[in-house]
Amino acid sequence: MMMMKILGEGSSFVEDFSGKFVNGTLNWLAFDGDNDNAYLTTFIVSLDLATEQYETLMAPVGRRDAGVEFLFSAALKGSLCIVANRHTEADYWVMKEHGNADSWTLLFRIPYCVAGFPQFLRIYTAPVCVSDDGDEVLLEYYLGKFIVYNSRIVSFKAPGVEVFKGSVLAAGVYAETLMSPTSK
Repeated sequence: MMMMKILGEGSSFVEDFSGKFVNGTLNWLAFDGDNDNAYLTTFIVSLDLATEQYETLMAPVGRRDAGVEFLFSAALKGSLCIVANRHTEADYWVMKEHGNADSWTLLFRIPYCVAGFPQFLRIYTAPVCVSDDGDEVLLEYYLGKFIVYNSRIVSFKAPGVEVFKGSVLAAGVYAETLMSPTSK
C-alpha cells in the first residue's frame, strides 16, 4: 500500500493507492502519527477540484479502533466508502452526504465465517459496485477475480465473470460526459 507524507502537515500520511473521485472532489485516506505512535487519528483528505482547496474529514473508524487491521477507501454508488477490515469481518461504511462526517452509515458487514468464504479473501475485498437495493455487492478480491456478497441472505457466489488479466483495484465506475468534473 502506498504511504506518502502530506507536506506541511507534521506527521500526517496518505495511505491510498489513488484518490477516489466523489462529488467533484478527490479523496485520500490518511492518518496522523509517527514511528512511535502510528495511526493515532484516521481521516480523509478531500481536494475540491473546482476551488483547489482541501479539507479534512473524519473517518467513521480508525486504525486504533478495536480489532481494525487495515483500512482502505473506495467510491461506491457516488459516495465515499471506507472499508475497515478486522480478523473476523469487514465493515463497509459510506458517507451519504459528502463533507458531512455525521452522514457515515454502515452499509453492510461481511463476516468471514460464512460457509464457502475463502480465507485468503479477507486480505483485500474492494467494492466495485452495489445493487440498487443495497443487498448485493460485487467485490474484487485478487487481481481481477470477483465474488458477489449478498447481505440479506449472508452468502457468497461467483458472479459468472471470467477472470481477466490485471487488477481493477484503482478503477472506478464513470459516466461519459462533456461537462468538467469541476462544474457546479
